[in-house]
Amino acid sequence: MGQELGKGKIENNSVDVSSIQSGTYLIEVSNPAITISKRFIKL
Repeated sequence: MGQELGKGKIENNSVDVSSIQSGTYLIEVSNPAITISKRFIKL
């Protein structure tokens, strides 16, 4: 489908997306109990 742009840890309840270009993305956040995927748009 797409490609993985990076992996990391959430700090201060935020995800740093400053290094990616504007566009529509799918972000996946997971912990041992659950995985959540959300679409977001970077302007």
